[in-house]
Amino acid sequence: MFFLNKKFYKDTTPIGTIHNRGLMLGDGFFTTLKIKNKSPVFLELHLERLQNFCRITSMDFPVYLQINYVQQIIETLCYKNNLIDGSLRISFFRTSPIRQIRIPENSSVDCLITLSPLPSKPVSDLKIFIPAAKKNHTSPLCSVKTLNYFESIIALEEARTYGADDILWQNFNNNFVDFSIGNLVIENHEGIFLSPPPTEGCLAGISLQTFEKPLIYTPITKQDLLQAKTIYRTNSLTGFIKIDKDFLYKQLQKI
Repeated sequence: MFFLNKKFYKDTTPIGTIHNRGLMLGDGFFTTLKIKNKSPVFLELHLERLQNFCRITSMDFPVYLQINYVQQIIETLCYKNNLIDGSLRISFFRTSPIRQIRIPENSSVDCLITLSPLPSKPVSDLKIFIPAAKKNHTSPLCSVKTLNYFESIIALEEARTYGADDILWQNFNNNFVDFSIGNLVIENHEGIFLSPPPTEGCLAGISLQTFEKPLIYTPITKQDLLQAKTIYRTNSLTGFIKIDKDFLYKQLQKI
């Protein structure tokens, strides 16, 4: 069962129409948070993130989507989907009968909320591939989890041919930014944790905002990775996962 615009529907209910600009143009975004024992983890921060996404994309935040109401939605989804722990995705997309690239006047915003089982944590360190394509760190969309993941999809298919689990993006300055589904964090040999700032082209990760240890935001270079004590991928669902440094170093030697 899922939630769409104040109503609950069975999973088999079709929701896509030609008026859905998220489907037709990728005009939308989302956030994903962890549900633990039927309770959302850092829900307030995720709602603040969605409000920020709305400001960037000139989209109206649904006034009914207050924290108490969202908690009620989560309780219902947990019950109907028979889940205690899970991955909750809140998606916004624009809808309009007018077909054009520009945002039509009087367009509306739809809110889709789904609950799925949590992904399993990797049993070994992640093998990372570095694609030749670079991330445009000057784009405002670097700060938004848009519905368009084609760049990562294409890069992940290439990564699969090398036996890699994920990709690590570089920006136009050849600094290292983030993974397809997570932020980059390194620990140096002095025990200091470093991560790229959003100006480098990465998302302001919730798991970074709630990290319990001091974190310095700074551009991450090839030399930083080579000299790191430990390298991590982190996101709201799986937390901090170690990177296989030997596999990554072989990739770094090629660039």
